Amino acid sequence: MYIEVKGIQKKFGKKVALDNVSFGVDKGEYVVLLGPTGAGKTTLLRIIAGLENPTQGRVYVDGCDVTALEPEERNITYLSQTYALFPHMSILENVMFARIVKGFDKADARKVAEEFLMLTHLIERKNAYPAEMSGGMMQRVALARALASNSQLMLFDEPLRALDAKLRIMLRSELRKIAKDFKITVIHVTHDEDEAMEMGDRIIVLRRGKIIQDAKPSEIYLNPKTPFVANFVGGGNFFVFYVEKNTGNELILKDAHGRMLTLKKNTGMAEGTKVLVCVRAEHVALSREKVPNAFYGEIRHIHITDRFYEIDFRTEREYLHVKIPLVEKLDFEEGMQCWAHIRNAICFDATDLNIVDELEVE
Repeated sequence: MYIEVKGIQKKFGKKVALDNVSFGVDKGEYVVLLGPTGAGKTTLLRIIAGLENPTQGRVYVDGCDVTALEPEERNITYLSQTYALFPHMSILENVMFARIVKGFDKADARKVAEEFLMLTHLIERKNAYPAEMSGGMMQRVALARALASNSQLMLFDEPLRALDAKLRIMLRSELRKIAKDFKITVIHVTHDEDEAMEMGDRIIVLRRGKIIQDAKPSEIYLNPKTPFVANFVGGGNFFVFYVEKNTGNELILKDAHGRMLTLKKNTGMAEGTKVLVCVRAEHVALSREKVPNAFYGEIRHIHITDRFYEIDFRTEREYLHVKIPLVEKLDFEEGMQCWAHIRNAICFDATDLNIVDELEVE
């Protein structure tokens, strides 16, 4: 492992910000730390950078214990949320500085700085000063400066958060491509699930100072370890059912109102087990006719996003969120009564589960 974080704990007084956090990152890997506000993401990044001391635990980079080293001794580029631009330098000079302090000559520094200002769509403002820039522009300058630093290990703390939606989406792919082209190892903090899914080779989901799941994006989405992860990454409709029968290949479920659900799952859950079922919005189809695994109700509202028809569907007992791809013809209107067909679902054993806590929005 190029980076190893072992048993990190961080306390601020009596508050435990990080609780026995351990993980590794391979050289050239792009790892995203994902979680809600207050999960400990930034604190963890600052400990790796040397800006915070852990209460206990160690940090290793390329086999060396760097826990006691000062930030400047670690050869790590850290992009914080505060930008930290020099107000007396132009935008071009700010980006050049990151390269000059590494020993590169001014001609090289200028060439590389202009390349990254071009990438971040700031080349026409290269002679401006930070005071003349918006927050989003300053964030792009800080990003260009980090990329120009020639570091092989970069720590990004919400690097795209202040950008408008269109530019943010465009820079996701560009930033990942640069990291891969130059074989840069990146740890990237965000609370944006779409950003994490698009950019990360791996996603580490943090909650309340603990790692909840560490896996590839597809695994996080398709096989979330807990209801919290399922709800935070992808979201869904949640229902409580009980196992009526487990055939080994199929799980036959029944809720307190007598509704039945049959899923092709091999979970090992015994009859009578309480189950929390997560149904992704995109795993619900609408049908005019009654089909298996369907709830009857009414379409209350339809609106269009960039990729989906997003539908609020009301049954006798709850609302369902439904997503239909825009490429499909939607032959339904608001006010129509029809069936919501559940095509797939994720099941969690809810025997000892605090469901309210798991699904709490933080």
